[in-house]
Amino acid sequence: MAKVKGFLGRDYEMPEDRLYDGSRHLWLKKVAGGATVAVGVTAPGVALTGGLVELDVLAEPGAEIVLDEEVAFATTRKAIKYMLSPVAGKVEEANVGLLAEAVDGDPYGSWLFTISAAPGWEGRLLDAAAYAAKLARSEHATDAASQAAKAGKGSPTCKSIYGGIKEG
Repeated sequence: MAKVKGFLGRDYEMPEDRLYDGSRHLWLKKVAGGATVAVGVTAPGVALTGGLVELDVLAEPGAEIVLDEEVAFATTRKAIKYMLSPVAGKVEEANVGLLAEAVDGDPYGSWLFTISAAPGWEGRLLDAAAYAAKLARSEHATDAASQAAKAGKGSPTCKSIYGGIKEG
């Protein structure tokens, strides 16, 4: 397992049996002999939201989706979040009964949908080590972010965004 230490005050392990979209904080794992790919939310991705409160999977079986299409909607402890598809292809199955609590409790055991991904889908994604390294370089892996998380306060980015909203 690839590891990142001190991300929002916690250490995380990323399973090496999947690939990661580092900007969307989603994981992708080959299933059914590799022709189909399951998509889910990473543990650091859940942490960045403060935790999911409600989840609605928007992807529908049989639908052809494109890169960046909305595939799920979540209400989180911090805001609302549209999850965008990290790959294009045909949706095979949607996990419409998936509860936010399940994703919060077991992000790597909870999938949003499965897709027959378009050829070349792996090329734009990160392996577990590269995703962990990207997280380790982020402002969320600093001592200040760890201290803020432990105190129940927002990250430096959240402070900037919400501070600007309050002033505006």
